[in-house]
Amino acid sequence: MVRLGSIQKLSASLLQRARVGKVVKKVVRSHPETGEKQELCIFKQHYNGSFLLAPTEFFAPPTKEDKKRDKRNASAWRNEHQSLTGEISYTPIPVQWFNL
Repeated sequence: MVRLGSIQKLSASLLQRARVGKVVKKVVRSHPETGEKQELCIFKQHYNGSFLLAPTEFFAPPTKEDKKRDKRNASAWRNEHQSLTGEISYTPIPVQWFNL
């Protein structure tokens, strides 16, 4: 189970390696063709502060080694408590998300 505000590891083919970050928002969206509901998370990466949108099945708890390898970049997290205003739509795989 992925909790809001938790530190998680995201494993996906679009990333060179698994990345550690924080789950900043959770939403439930329906698949446009089947109508099946799926829980999605907005994930803020530790190393550069960029956002990714991914289904919960791509997340796992990070190990101490994962956290040590992927430390939080203080300058990228300066605006940690910004509001999230961009549109969140359904996606079956992790994708880059822009908070517009």
